Amino acid sequence: MREKARNTVAGFSRLIPKGAIVVDGSTKVFTALEQIAVGDTLLVKPGDRVPLDGTLTLGVSQLDCSIVTGESLPRTVRVGNAVVSGMLNLGNEFQIRVTAKSDQSFLAQTARSLETATSSRTSYHRLADKASKLYAPVVHTAALLTFIYWFVASGDWHQALTYAISVLIITCPCALALAVPIVQVVAASRLMEAGILVRDGEALERLAEVDTVVFDKTGTLTSSRPCLHKSNIEQAKYLSIAASLADHSSHPYSVAISKSKDDRSNSAISFDNAAEYPGLGIEGVRNDKLYRLGKTSWAVAGGNSQDIQPTNIPTVTLSCNGKLLETYKITNEVDPSARGVMQHLRKAGYQLSILSGDGVESVKSVAEYLGVTEYEGGRLPQDKTLEIENLTQAEKRVLFVGDGLNDALAMAIAHVSLAPTNAADISRNSADFVLLKNNLSAIKTIIGIATKTQSLIKQNFGIAIIYNVLALPLAVLGYVTPLIAAVAMSISSLLVVLNALRLRSQKPVGMER
Repeated sequence: MREKARNTVAGFSRLIPKGAIVVDGSTKVFTALEQIAVGDTLLVKPGDRVPLDGTLTLGVSQLDCSIVTGESLPRTVRVGNAVVSGMLNLGNEFQIRVTAKSDQSFLAQTARSLETATSSRTSYHRLADKASKLYAPVVHTAALLTFIYWFVASGDWHQALTYAISVLIITCPCALALAVPIVQVVAASRLMEAGILVRDGEALERLAEVDTVVFDKTGTLTSSRPCLHKSNIEQAKYLSIAASLADHSSHPYSVAISKSKDDRSNSAISFDNAAEYPGLGIEGVRNDKLYRLGKTSWAVAGGNSQDIQPTNIPTVTLSCNGKLLETYKITNEVDPSARGVMQHLRKAGYQLSILSGDGVESVKSVAEYLGVTEYEGGRLPQDKTLEIENLTQAEKRVLFVGDGLNDALAMAIAHVSLAPTNAADISRNSADFVLLKNNLSAIKTIIGIATKTQSLIKQNFGIAIIYNVLALPLAVLGYVTPLIAAVAMSISSLLVVLNALRLRSQKPVGMER
């Protein structure tokens, strides 16, 4: 339970590519990342992650920035825009000029910060560890003094040695040693049955101290990928056409519309000359009619194909020969259990807030729906980290709930952290708890069990202390034989174990359905 199996740096290494394609005139050479210098030009192909921080010098594309910034909407980038390592290319290939070497890139700096933050948390000590430093010398000193006293008083070294051995046996620190780990083992078992993985036993103790809960938005309070609004699925007349056209693209909006085809059990419709235009949409011909699915300014007659300005309006338009057919609203639906969790935590006295890399308006709408008054949008990873540090300096004990790469550092420095099972690998490795089932209601269960665990640990310490206060004088005065001492010591250990097992039979606060 004490071991921390945090493969944090290993998780980052899987995100960082081994090399990149360096462009020098007409020559393209795959080069190891550490050999690429500032000023070199790199080619980023569709589906690849940006290997190093840089500035776009050629091409136009859209990037999935969610793993870096937490944005739920793809970002359109063009010449002059800055990009950072880790962003995923969703559109056409483009070229960047490197602005930071491999050891100074966003991913590399975050990896180093995470390593430092994670190692700093290993200094947490349990109360049992501190008590054991004093326990052993006190017990051995008491046994030695017992031997000396009875040897001087009776002159019988055998009797003196028997009483001294009785002192050692009856004060054997089994109960004290079991006080913490036995409760944690039972608690971990309960949590596992509830679909919650405990990655750090110490976190159960820290969680009982939490007074502030900070949530990421995208992927945590809402679905991690865009989806079609329910009203569109229920009312749209041309959804079959839109979904079939969307099959020709891997853009998140297209995937959201394409999946709706399964929801309505519609068969696919074929198109001639279907093609995707990055930043604009998809077009295809069917029965001599030109269908377009994408930005309104492009799909509807009069739209300019060069108009690729980014938009914050999450809508996609379907047109036929330049005439509007339907507009589809793209959204990130709020987790059905989120509202109940927020109400429960608010009633329990926890301070709640939302920190997200998504747009302020998007964060505001979710916060208002959930009844959270403290929220911030457009926050970069370093902003989230700074906010957690500020709360810590204000003597707040923070539980951070997040899922993205941009949350990993904040999770590492928070008092306790939690990630859903669909979180990025690095976030799961940084988390103290992982939800194996995508249901935020488990947060109530975790806090309830942690609170009960802390109570049982204190009770076990009390049992161990009371036992020793009563048993030690009896053994020193010679009223206890080694056999009785062994029985008494075993009973004290059993009491501690049985008390810990109460966690299995009782429903902790917060586990109500």
